[in-house]
Amino acid sequence: MDLGLADRAICIAGGSRGMGRAAADLLAAEQCRVAVLGRNEPDVRDVEEELLASGAPDAVGLQCDLLDTGEVEAAFTFLDERWGELNGLINAAGPSRVGSLDDLTENEWLEDFDVGVLTMIRTVRAALPLLRKAVFARIVNLAEASIRHQSPGLIAHTAANAAMASASKNLARALAPEGILVNTVCPGTVMSPAVEEYLAETDPDGLPEGPLEAAYAAIVRDFGAENDLGRVGLPEEVAAVAVFLCSEPASFFSCSSSRMSNHNPAHDEHRSNSMPWNVTGFMPAPHFGQFIENPSVGWLPPDRRTVGEPSYPESLMGPALHGRCRS
Repeated sequence: MDLGLADRAICIAGGSRGMGRAAADLLAAEQCRVAVLGRNEPDVRDVEEELLASGAPDAVGLQCDLLDTGEVEAAFTFLDERWGELNGLINAAGPSRVGSLDDLTENEWLEDFDVGVLTMIRTVRAALPLLRKAVFARIVNLAEASIRHQSPGLIAHTAANAAMASASKNLARALAPEGILVNTVCPGTVMSPAVEEYLAETDPDGLPEGPLEAAYAAIVRDFGAENDLGRVGLPEEVAAVAVFLCSEPASFFSCSSSRMSNHNPAHDEHRSNSMPWNVTGFMPAPHFGQFIENPSVGWLPPDRRTVGEPSYPESLMGPALHGRCRS
């Protein structure tokens, strides 16, 4: 399947490690121009070199504190001068603080919301002028399945992710008339650097030997977040979904929250016996291991999913969408 990403320009905020880094690697393999924003200068320099070696026609590693509005704006000004457009923005930074209500100070709550919500708002605001110049534009925000499965021991972390997902859906509705599609990916526990650190510090008694299985057992024991696979996910498994949602064929996905299969939906308020990839209703697609909930209307038939010129006349779509939409 041609994702239409060759020579497209995509920026990943929080792309020097974890799911963001995995997405950067996949985009480079698609011969996409990739920019990575990260807090640590040596890390982003290393990522830049490795992405170029992996096939990216251009790669940029920018040291950027996502908590600083001035630095975020400066980063996107640089990308505007270098590329003049952006086809995609992936927000991969997120909160990682562990703590219950009694454990956390008010400042720690504010810090988690700054990392979990406002970093996304800052990057979207700064990226919008570039996204509006592109032939097609996507925003993909990475949250967690915990926006539905609550964990009292991660109370601020969970609340910040839920707030980000809500803001993401509002942005999707606001930007859809311009042809800028916004979606959220909500995986269960993934083997991130934060999970690795937690696993190294937690009590190993009774944990299985395999690292993915041990991490899963520790998370279930300490936070009760079960899933049907019996292991935590890998960053590249989540990144594959994010990259698809950035692609040209993903032209009818908007306002969706994709729940990866590394989560047991029996713990959620919403339960379903199907495994749909929901674009605009419920459409069975068991070859995808996630669930997408989307309030849009209509369905694009299989014979209309190829990338090409818009099949609907401008008179029906309006000038803002004609040229951005792909049949």
